[in-house]
Amino acid sequence: LRIVLRQTFLWQVPRGQQAADTGIPVLEAIKQCESGGDYTAVNASSGASGAYQFLTSTWQSLSASAGYDTAKSAPASVQDAAALELYNQAGTSPWAASSSCWAT
Repeated sequence: LRIVLRQTFLWQVPRGQQAADTGIPVLEAIKQCESGGDYTAVNASSGASGAYQFLTSTWQSLSASAGYDTAKSAPASVQDAAALELYNQAGTSPWAASSSCWAT
């Protein structure tokens, strides 16, 4: 299995719009469900942030997130790479709580 993540620079992505496509339909669906594609989204209740709503502890455990304390502070390309890394490690299980929104 070979996965290629296209690079998108933050300045190319208007706030609240979808950026790079990870090439994995389920990750694209998760992104839309979790945040509407908003890479700066923050859940006031859990503190999860970014397009994929990473908890800070999960975010900081991923090598793709190096250099960024939270997902919301990272550019779209870094968030997409981190989501891809987590997906390759654990499949969709990290997003199981929202599966009624994105699972087909």
